[in-house]
Amino acid sequence: MGLFGDVVTRVGRAARQAVKRSIAAVGNRHRPGEENDLLILSSPRSGSTWLMELIYTQPGIKYIDEPLAKHILEAENIFPLKPCWRYVDLTATEKATLTDYLKNDRLVRRFGPRNVLADEYDYFTDRRVLKLIRTCSLLPWFAENSGFEVIYLIRHPIPQALSAIRRDHDHHLRAYSSALSSDVYGTEAQDVIDSLDATSTVLKAFVTAWCLENIVPLQYVTGRSEVNVFVLTYEELVMNPEVVLEKLAAKLRLERLDRMMEHVSTPSAVTDTTTHETKERIREGDRGYLVRKWKQQVTEEQENDLFSILDAFDVDAYRPGRFLAQGRFLHGKEVEV
Repeated sequence: MGLFGDVVTRVGRAARQAVKRSIAAVGNRHRPGEENDLLILSSPRSGSTWLMELIYTQPGIKYIDEPLAKHILEAENIFPLKPCWRYVDLTATEKATLTDYLKNDRLVRRFGPRNVLADEYDYFTDRRVLKLIRTCSLLPWFAENSGFEVIYLIRHPIPQALSAIRRDHDHHLRAYSSALSSDVYGTEAQDVIDSLDATSTVLKAFVTAWCLENIVPLQYVTGRSEVNVFVLTYEELVMNPEVVLEKLAAKLRLERLDRMMEHVSTPSAVTDTTTHETKERIREGDRGYLVRKWKQQVTEEQENDLFSILDAFDVDAYRPGRFLAQGRFLHGKEVEV
């Protein structure tokens, strides 16, 4: 295609996205109702778009997809803080400012539904589901101070990392480690971080970054008898959607469980990153494939080596040799993958 053609393609894509955001900004009339908005917190490549779209099937709900996207915030100058790719080390005042921004539908509605012809689209809405990635460390704040109903979605660190690498993401490892106090993760984990260098595999860096991104929320939701956060895992949502969505609907007062179940086998419409094979497996109902396919890329020795990183962080949400998370993160009986 050449340099000129590549530039034209990128400009054309950016123009189309700008038009879609403009449609999202004017094609909906939102008036907050009695129910609190929903906030999904997750790492990238963990199924958050899919979960957001499932909730979007509910009457009167619209989605706000990644209203912290750095490139858009820089281009449109609507964010009261300095845009960045990850939010970890914010002051209390900055957290409050961030929350006010998310609650201001006039500012964030451009990140909303772009297809006004979709069956799920409602011109009038009274509740929103917002999806944020790379903000997991702020979960305690959102859970206790924001007024949002918080949903925390986690995925096995190895397939999450492999997916992020395939998409050419940045792991932001140094940014996370410099923003978090070592008191949060301890000296053994610090030794792991310090040992990573140019000879280390990219996969190790991504798994370490996963630990840094998720250690605060995992510590927060673990060992608490009651916590105002709905925690679910990508793997159980894939393998046992009936149980997970039923509990999600009951907890968050979502009336049309049937609508969510109808869309469980529908690949995400917002993202274009799902492979053709994966889309076909989704349509065919082969749930196990989505959860176990990463094992084709990692040996048992590599898996154990990567889990030594989780051990250094004292993170045991997942264990080697298992596809599903530990039982305390599951909502039903463990199913065969």
